[in-house]
Amino acid sequence: MDQSTSGAAARRYKCKMATWACLSMACAVLAVLVSVILPVLIDGMMQSSLNAARVINGPSAFGYKHFVNYTVQSENRFIVTFFNITNADLVLSQPDVKPALEEIGPFVYNYNRIRHDVTFENAGDTVSYMQHASIEFNPAETFALSNGKHKSDTDVKITTINMIFNGMRLQAGPEYWHLISDNLLWEDDRKRLFEHRAPRELLLGYAVSIKLPLLPKIHIKFPGLFPNLPDATDPDMQHPAEINTGLTNAEDTFKYKLWRGQSSVRVACPYASAGLPFDNQCKAAPYPCCGQTQTVPVWDTTIAPGEFDSDANEIQGTSGDQFRPGLHSDSERVLVFFDVAQRVMPLVTSPGEGLANFRGIPVRRFRPGTELWGNVHDRPANARYYQWGPSGLLNLTMLFGADIYISLPHFLNSDPSLADAFEGINPDKELHDLYISVEPYSGITVEEQQRAMVSVKIQSEPKVPFLDKGWFPMLRDRTLFVPVAWFNQRALATQDAADSFSDLYMALHIQSASPYVGIALCAL
Repeated sequence: MDQSTSGAAARRYKCKMATWACLSMACAVLAVLVSVILPVLIDGMMQSSLNAARVINGPSAFGYKHFVNYTVQSENRFIVTFFNITNADLVLSQPDVKPALEEIGPFVYNYNRIRHDVTFENAGDTVSYMQHASIEFNPAETFALSNGKHKSDTDVKITTINMIFNGMRLQAGPEYWHLISDNLLWEDDRKRLFEHRAPRELLLGYAVSIKLPLLPKIHIKFPGLFPNLPDATDPDMQHPAEINTGLTNAEDTFKYKLWRGQSSVRVACPYASAGLPFDNQCKAAPYPCCGQTQTVPVWDTTIAPGEFDSDANEIQGTSGDQFRPGLHSDSERVLVFFDVAQRVMPLVTSPGEGLANFRGIPVRRFRPGTELWGNVHDRPANARYYQWGPSGLLNLTMLFGADIYISLPHFLNSDPSLADAFEGINPDKELHDLYISVEPYSGITVEEQQRAMVSVKIQSEPKVPFLDKGWFPMLRDRTLFVPVAWFNQRALATQDAADSFSDLYMALHIQSASPYVGIALCAL
């Protein structure tokens, strides 16, 4: 090989090595771009997508239509199962008989909620609105879920607790309660304690009439467990709610500023609300309120320092539709203002439970914290909510004007004595659990299984001198919390709504894979 040939080969070798060096440099730069810079770009795109999905700061926002009309991309039902007391006569005629309960239903109702007068303020950082909710009987789904037993909510009568009789004690006082019940409305113990009502009456309300000599009839109303209130009397249509949108502070997403125009809950006092002359109950028992003509705080005003609900009457938490983004910790807690009970409710994840799946979306399930259901012995701060009975019960007497309590269905997770007092109560977590499912990156709720049970407190009543010998002696010293119905306010995001999260999860997959793509490029 001559000198010119060897020189050309050397130049080609150097050129080849330079080319490989350039390619290696380019590969390294590309690897850095793919493994470091691309995830940053994708993260920015994700945050932008998340903000677009979760922040409702104007009519053009992605979730605005659902915010206004709850049925948009959501299947909403109000499902109710009633308890029929099958041995009412024995309960009153023989000592210590356990009430035997059988479930009647379920009855399915379409649940509708429309928000009106939606107004964005503070450059889209807050929004105020009125809202109206209603239910509409769904005969086809009722027929299917009840296995063909029911296609109407008026053609079956349920033996249950007499709601008007129960409420009259608080509103009229013991003397008038006995006088009216003995002489004008109910002639015996069975008619006082029990009544036969259709599901529609128990949900939407009914009235009984008193006819006095020479006077027109007086109609006494039970408003119903879920009345379809007209706009003119619906408090949610008379007083606005205001919430944060989370535009400037994601931690505040959907947190209430006002609910029904209030920052602290107040209610008309139910005790001695009839204002009858010579009603002495306010002298005997003025707590928690009695006879006030102005509204009063719903709960005891004692402050509990260090508690999440230090002021029991303060309106805080969200509506439950949405929370702050980034709910990834094993133990998460969010606060929801539970409007039925007019108090804040902690919802927590179960450590170690991990992610569930809802229509292809990985979700976190939140359930009420144990501090919600504890009685005064379990949690002394719950004395402010008048939870003096067995654990597992929320006392709603101040709100309903009757001895009405809420628990989980079939007394799930409650003091065992509550279920043991009845035949036919069988708690089952699969059927009776209350939870919501939240997509953790956005904080958006995609599933609601809001299950709860309504019960009424009954006990024997002592005699009132010169009126009667007392009522229900066979109950003896028992205090029973008799289940009336359990319900599930269920909301399920449609498959189309679930699919809208697909872009988010595709970006997550690309982001997690990008470092490995960079390594693979270098290896090539």
